Amino acid sequence: MKLYYHPYSNNCRRVIAVIRHLGINVELQAVDFETGEHQSDAFLKLNPNGKVPVLEAGDFALSESNAIMAYLASEPDNDLWPKDNRRYDIMRWFNWEAAHFQCQAVGAVGYQRLVVPMFGGTSQRLCQETATFDAPGCPARKEAGLSRS
Repeated sequence: MKLYYHPYSNNCRRVIAVIRHLGINVELQAVDFETGEHQSDAFLKLNPNGKVPVLEAGDFALSESNAIMAYLASEPDNDLWPKDNRRYDIMRWFNWEAAHFQCQAVGAVGYQRLVVPMFGGTSQRLCQETATFDAPGCPARKEAGLSRS
């Protein structure tokens, strides 16, 4: 198996943590975003979204960190992905994390710390109403030169 990843991606880090915890032999292949490797034809065949992580297992490719972790944990006998109904509780928390924590908390912080400075912005404020930059007229968006209004 081979995992396509980027070292700064939290989603990739969590998959690598599962790989290491389970002691699974997986080749790690860093994807170079600066050269656009994630938009190459070869990579887009693995994941048409052009995002990491992607797990390649023979002729099977799987994207999305939560799906990859469930796949990896389902093979060996372990307590990460139980064979009973507890796995659905894990899926519930996977979905909660993706819908609420990742987007609202981690996404806003990553946006503020990585994206805004890439475009010359210096704002360290978030919109208090939403904890994100999605609100039109958000002062932090305006300071970063990213206002939609």
